[in-house]
Amino acid sequence: MKVLLVFDEVHRLLPKFGGSGEGFIQIERAAREFRKWGVGLTLISQVLTDFVGETKANINTEIQMRTRDQGDLDRIKNKYGGYMLQSLLKSATGTGMIENAAYNKGNPYFVAFKPLLHEHARLSDEELENYNKYNEVIDDLDYQLEQLEKDGIDVFDLRLELKMALDKVKSGSFNMVNIYLEGLTPRIKANWDKLGRQPEKKKLKLVTESELREELERAKEARKKFEEQQKSGSKAINPEKEAKILRLKNGIVITKKNELIDALEAMDDNTFKQHVTEQKNDFSNWLKEVDKDLGEKISSIKTRQEMLDFVKKSETKNQ
Repeated sequence: MKVLLVFDEVHRLLPKFGGSGEGFIQIERAAREFRKWGVGLTLISQVLTDFVGETKANINTEIQMRTRDQGDLDRIKNKYGGYMLQSLLKSATGTGMIENAAYNKGNPYFVAFKPLLHEHARLSDEELENYNKYNEVIDDLDYQLEQLEKDGIDVFDLRLELKMALDKVKSGSFNMVNIYLEGLTPRIKANWDKLGRQPEKKKLKLVTESELREELERAKEARKKFEEQQKSGSKAINPEKEAKILRLKNGIVITKKNELIDALEAMDDNTFKQHVTEQKNDFSNWLKEVDKDLGEKISSIKTRQEMLDFVKKSETKNQ
């Protein structure tokens, strides 16, 4: 992961809460495509059932705090059973239920989150100005180092020092940032003097409104395709209705197609052989309810790696 994007109050993008709905369509597309670029998404809302469409289908890790929403309570009971539901209802403030199919055999962890240990009041105007100023300086120096590296200059030590300066910016230690930059800036300039030229200035390319509209239309087309698949019942999961649960011999629970990929990667061959024999194929039988075509195609596969590769390849084509 290179970048983590955090969207708080994401339900505000939905039409029923006053949004146009266009932003959520783009988030659906992001949930489907961003991971291959090293970009992660954290989506936060008061109610988990606010996550609809492909967004919900592509969520790998869920964090559920204590809730009284009936839709969320029913979902938790159906997916994990009454015991887990009661545990969540009785949990203390600040305790949440975390679930990812690849960990703890698919069962949720209950985690008590620490209260804030830092000052959460508004930053002063001076502090905000310093953050903006030093981030801009460091971005410019980083771009200069990229150019020097292309010219064959060894910039390893310079990059290391620039990273330390950036770490100090993140912690708000601006005096230390100044100390690093006072030593770093002239050393970078000396390399340009040796080359006998000036560095190029970093230019920001702004996205035009027409480009945004084009991308929105692509996202709408993907949404339309998804809805058509939902109606036809092929090659798609209906996120509004949880699929039949497949509980594996190692304890992992599978409810979505992307969880099948995670489970196949995590399990050993012995576990796989307990579900796939000459007489049965539990994965094929379960998958037929989610994606009939793919379920049929994997019915004859007898090895874990072959099935994993086939399902991955199928998912890549659909994306």
